[in-house]
Amino acid sequence: MKFYLMFFLLIAATNSYAVYENFAVDNASNENAQYIGDLFDASDIHIFGGRGTISEFFEFSDNDDADYYSFIADENSTINITVLTPFGPDNINDPVIGLFNSQGELLVTDDDSHSAFGLDSFISYSILETDLYTIAVSGYDDYNFDGIGDFGAIDTDYLYAVEITAVPVPAAVWFLASALMGLTGFRSPQNRKGV
Repeated sequence: MKFYLMFFLLIAATNSYAVYENFAVDNASNENAQYIGDLFDASDIHIFGGRGTISEFFEFSDNDDADYYSFIADENSTINITVLTPFGPDNINDPVIGLFNSQGELLVTDDDSHSAFGLDSFISYSILETDLYTIAVSGYDDYNFDGIGDFGAIDTDYLYAVEITAVPVPAAVWFLASALMGLTGFRSPQNRKGV
């Protein structure tokens, strides 16, 4: 309960919004991804969802397939995606996350890189063009995000929270790069002749 209260307080204090997984719709493929909004309209998007049968605070059931969420991200930014499981360390919940482009190509995947809890996932990815992107949340060891484990049964039956944050490339970086390029063009004529 403290986990969700912390996230609600964080959302209320920032330019963020929350989305809940729509359990009435099967979002188990890239084509059926639940649209969660434009990332450049808010600094953060928080998703609350679940996998399998959950009975922590209330009981509900979702399938064991990966959950797909799509959003539009702005060019020249870095997106950070974190998947947290509130009972992960106690129940050994182990999410896997993947990021896809609008053509359905898997760009990057992660398992266990979030250092706070050990089994949670984290991705940082540079966005080069404004486009529709999709994330998939599944369990260990579903690295293809098809609901079938690569080495055996996949980890299911847990709640999760996803935080997606856009970090724009600062304008100062662009000014510095253009200034350095300009300086190389203003070398003295003697240096250009190799004298």
